[in-house]
Amino acid sequence: MTAVIARYTLLDGKADEFQEIVKKLIEPTRKEKGCIFYECARSNDDPQKFVMMENWESREALDEHFKAPHFVELVPKMRALLAERTVEIFTSL
Repeated sequence: MTAVIARYTLLDGKADEFQEIVKKLIEPTRKEKGCIFYECARSNDDPQKFVMMENWESREALDEHFKAPHFVELVPKMRALLAERTVEIFTSL
């Protein structure tokens, strides 16, 4: 299994716009082959911070996700709203 933890800090005033874009990404991603879990959460302490948590059957499934039309369309819009981003990819033991 492949897991992804992505942390985002938004530019001032952009968190609500980011949240709306992410909502459009979630449902089609959950329907992708190999997607086990795909969720985004907003911080209770800092509304400018979000975390994306993902589980995929394999690294190949994750790589296919990166090519999906909804990913290609929406992720650049999300990135334009970011002040900071960290992405970590893990492989289960």
